[in-house]
Amino acid sequence: MLFKSFILRMTSILSLNAAICYALMSATAYLMHDQSQMLIFLYWVLGFVSVSLIAFLLVRRFDSELLRDVAIFLYPSAAVISLVMSFLLSLTLKDTMGIEDRRHLVVIFGGVAMVVSMGIRCLDIPWLLTKEELDMRMRTRSNSDKE
Repeated sequence: MLFKSFILRMTSILSLNAAICYALMSATAYLMHDQSQMLIFLYWVLGFVSVSLIAFLLVRRFDSELLRDVAIFLYPSAAVISLVMSFLLSLTLKDTMGIEDRRHLVVIFGGVAMVVSMGIRCLDIPWLLTKEELDMRMRTRSNSDKE
């Protein structure tokens, strides 16, 4: 159950980060007057937004309560992977567009935004429930529903 929760939430976070990075790549291509590359990047944005929405709906449906044990590993690893992914996507933009100056570095700001977001979410970890507390809460709810 913990691994399923981790994978679903990591998919949602990373696909959202990829959508942000590809949107920045599309904006860079638009500013460089390369319409064909801009459309390709926009198609990727639509794909990653749809994956992110599907992952978000699956998380809401099957795993609505984030456990402390999952969050301890999820937020720091998502921050590191998001930063690395945005750096690699900026290098992809540089190679694809043939950019000579530093215009491709704007994509890294998508990863930095996710690092800041995950850092803020790490502050919520002490208030999350453990597996035992969640089980006790569910039993209490089921007992009150029977009455």
